[in-house]
Amino acid sequence: MKRSFAIILAAVILAATLLFPGTAFADGDGTVYVDVEADRWSADAIAYATDNGYMIGTGEGVFSPDSAVTRAAVATVLWRRQGSPAPSESAPFADVPADAWYSAAVSWARENGIVYGVSDGYFDPESAVTREALAAMLFRYSVLCPVSVPERDDLSSFTDASAVSDWASEAIGWSVKAAIVEGTEENVIDPKGTATREQFAAILERFDGAFTLSYNEPVIISQYTEPEYPLVTDADFYVSTTGSDENSGSFDSPFATFGKAVSAVCELKKTKSGDIKVAFMAGNYGPLNVSLTSADSGSDTQRITYCKYGDGDVVFDNGFTVKEAEFVPITEEEKPIFQSRAGDVIMKADVSGRLTNYSPKDSMVISEDGACTLARFPNIYDDGTDQLILSGAETISITEMEFTNPILIRKLASYHDLSRLKLYGFLTFGWYKEMLSCGTYDHDTHVMYISDYYLARSADSTGGLRWEINEDGTLTYKDDVDLALVNISEELDVAGEYWVDEDTGTFYVYSPRGDYRFPGGSSPMITASDLSYVTFTGLDFVNSQDRFIYATRSHDITLDRCDFTGCASPGEAVYFVNSDPTRDYNINVTACEFSTTSSTALGIADNHEEYVFFNCGRGVRVDNCYFTLTCLKYGNRGALMVDVQGPVITHNVFRRCCWEAIDFRGTFNMHVEYNVFDECCYNGDDTGAINNWNEYRRCGNLVTHNAFINVNGGSAGRYGLYLDGTAGTEVVANLFYNCDVPVMNNEMSRYNTFCGNISVSLTDHPDDIGYKTEGTEYVLAMIEAGTPELIAEHSFYKGWKAAFDFFDAHPDLKERIMTEWPGYFDISVDLEHPEDPAFCMYASMIVTGNRYFCITGENARYSELFERYSTIENNLGFTLEENPGLVNPTLGDYRVTGEGFPDIQFEKIGRY
Repeated sequence: MKRSFAIILAAVILAATLLFPGTAFADGDGTVYVDVEADRWSADAIAYATDNGYMIGTGEGVFSPDSAVTRAAVATVLWRRQGSPAPSESAPFADVPADAWYSAAVSWARENGIVYGVSDGYFDPESAVTREALAAMLFRYSVLCPVSVPERDDLSSFTDASAVSDWASEAIGWSVKAAIVEGTEENVIDPKGTATREQFAAILERFDGAFTLSYNEPVIISQYTEPEYPLVTDADFYVSTTGSDENSGSFDSPFATFGKAVSAVCELKKTKSGDIKVAFMAGNYGPLNVSLTSADSGSDTQRITYCKYGDGDVVFDNGFTVKEAEFVPITEEEKPIFQSRAGDVIMKADVSGRLTNYSPKDSMVISEDGACTLARFPNIYDDGTDQLILSGAETISITEMEFTNPILIRKLASYHDLSRLKLYGFLTFGWYKEMLSCGTYDHDTHVMYISDYYLARSADSTGGLRWEINEDGTLTYKDDVDLALVNISEELDVAGEYWVDEDTGTFYVYSPRGDYRFPGGSSPMITASDLSYVTFTGLDFVNSQDRFIYATRSHDITLDRCDFTGCASPGEAVYFVNSDPTRDYNINVTACEFSTTSSTALGIADNHEEYVFFNCGRGVRVDNCYFTLTCLKYGNRGALMVDVQGPVITHNVFRRCCWEAIDFRGTFNMHVEYNVFDECCYNGDDTGAINNWNEYRRCGNLVTHNAFINVNGGSAGRYGLYLDGTAGTEVVANLFYNCDVPVMNNEMSRYNTFCGNISVSLTDHPDDIGYKTEGTEYVLAMIEAGTPELIAEHSFYKGWKAAFDFFDAHPDLKERIMTEWPGYFDISVDLEHPEDPAFCMYASMIVTGNRYFCITGENARYSELFERYSTIENNLGFTLEENPGLVNPTLGDYRVTGEGFPDIQFEKIGRY
């Protein structure tokens, strides 16, 4: 089977001498190699690799199946398989000339963490690849592919398993589990043996068997083109970076600051009827710290707008930017403190006097690619090394840790200077982080003394590392803690990493590209209280150590075409909270962009619990916005957090949000429609792109006509939606593409509907509907034990009982809920009949009319308990080769052409 994106063979022939030096011969399906017999074990694999343009002969009619594969050749094949993407920079290897046939491939492979050097500054491109090195390269490359395969296999069945290097153990286990690498003979894996060309051809064929797909990512969704910004000619006041607050504020005599414009508006309100507008000329206005109150508000007949004048960016910047031109090479005297292989590519810039609020624990450094990474070991946490330090050490006491892993011991022995050594720790579930200083390290005993261990306190909303003191006085770190050696000059060895020497005010970057931004400031850029009828249009807020906007008790606020980039606050970057409970909120956020935030990008909450259900249509709308790289430091929360009634979240794109895209809490009657959720939750676990928290009064929410793409991975699971203690959420007519689990229905949830969705799984089984069973199993156990009265002590039961008591105390509200969503009250909390299938702790769903696609074509699988308490009807399964009523899923077109499928309106999905 040929790959749909295979390289045209004629082009490969022309490039033959680049892939494998020598005179190559290949003539498509008619390729004949005199040294590959028809009955040779690898004949079919060699034909496959040739037909798909992966490999070619070494001479006319010769394949050389027993010859070794070189490191450069592996990098080149994987690079071409990926479409020959242009690398961002040249590889930092002295033996990889810029004009070498493999230069671009090696640079790309190094940039993506697929290959590393064999020694300081050298790649050794022509050396033969061992079987374990080849497995490691494929393992690292697999993260660029859209499919996950089993993590790893036990190698104990191989007689030479002990010969596998520590660094290759996980890759070998993964490749065996995925059936990509096989033993050379019975029970022999031969990790140090040379990989031959025929073995590589067979491995490529098996790799495609695991990673080649018939259905590709959806492409028939709305493509956003930013419209031109109109010229503002009717403003009452103008502001310019070249103006003066002594001016009149006219076009020819503009003000200089936001604050002056606000005071001028207050004066004008006294004499003018109708709307008031302030226009800002393009430019960087530097730090902003403005407080707005009811005195600065407009009214329903006099709206106040702060907008930009025309083309160009209006920027309010609370931090500072290190320009690319500021970087200079490090000196010869500085090179010895870095690893020698990195010394020639590390650059530095003077930031002394500008680091007012910088701390390695709390601050971010931002490049054009997003948040940069502190120099640390290990560098990557998604490759199984996140527990290396924790599992490779034993705690002797609360202040001392003995390293037992030889990798760590060798690493520490290689450092020139331990004075900068720190431990950096953070929970797997993303709570607060801490940086621990290491007082001393004894190279003989391998014991590290942690001088500020007290920072490693128990984890909660403000906690960091988790530990507990054992009875014998020793210390145990919890197993959901990741540790890294960090802030070590010697570990500045990966593109995008940085280190700040706070003593000298020097900013060091490995291979800098472009400008680098440091958030600053000590308060929100705009603080609003009791503000109303104000619009902000076309303004850019960047680099804030605190929030961009913090508005309390404010309503009728519009954010239109504003950008918010680079917020290091642990709280929401833009936050509207505590509206007037007697009126609609009317918060409108449209065509805005949010990126590179430590925590939630946009939060809209109404903390008046007693009112949250009473006013249907609270007037919150988030429309046509873009969210990316959010919750970079503070996890278990969403890019967008809503805790209000009746919000409409539509036509937005959430792309590469570290944790949830949408986090909804005490939310009723929410509509989530026509959004794209692309590779969300990639740094989270046991969470969903849309995630609701444990709040039993949620009901009536609708999720429809959305595309969930590549929401997968994690040891505990990453889901399209995580329904946690909610009733009546309808999930209708959505596409779930390569999502491990479309919906996780917690045992606290009841009567949610999953209907008319298309789910495409890229594995050998269809996506499941997740179902947690703790509450259900507890009820069954109590019934069996004859003690159903104990169920009343369970937190799940107490939560639902409190919710029902709330509605009983508000009969008017209860009547309305019974009319609009009667299923909510179909739940029973009657302890006299806990065996009733409607009992609150039997989680259930209605799963009907869905279509599942996977390699095997089987229908979705459900647990026995889920099936017992749920309604599951009319769901169908298909293979990825079948196309029942779709336009062309092979090319990513999932529009419906025939009967029997929901009419998902793909053209409306996404920004417009």
